[in-house]
Amino acid sequence: MIALQNGFEGQLWQIIIDAYGYDEDTHLFLREIRQDGVIAWLAKRIEHIESDLVFLRHCKGLPIWDETIREATIVRRMLEVITTGQDRGLYLGPGDDRLRAGAADA
Repeated sequence: MIALQNGFEGQLWQIIIDAYGYDEDTHLFLREIRQDGVIAWLAKRIEHIESDLVFLRHCKGLPIWDETIREATIVRRMLEVITTGQDRGLYLGPGDDRLRAGAADA
């Protein structure tokens, strides 16, 4: 079991366990949170969610509502500004190099 540093970290760990169950990979999430900080870690996760939503809509033809993509985009952009001071712009559309590369962080 990983040694938790405080009660806040314990709450974050419990959320990870609730979502993924306990295995060796779940330790990576907590290590990333410790390394990057909670907000930066969340910014990476929402970028992946936004990219997945756009990919599923534009490449797989699934009926994803515009509003759902917009909400993911708003959260990503705000977290980017908070963590880096910069906004990379609108959602990842079908012509975006990051989407064509298969990952939002490409």
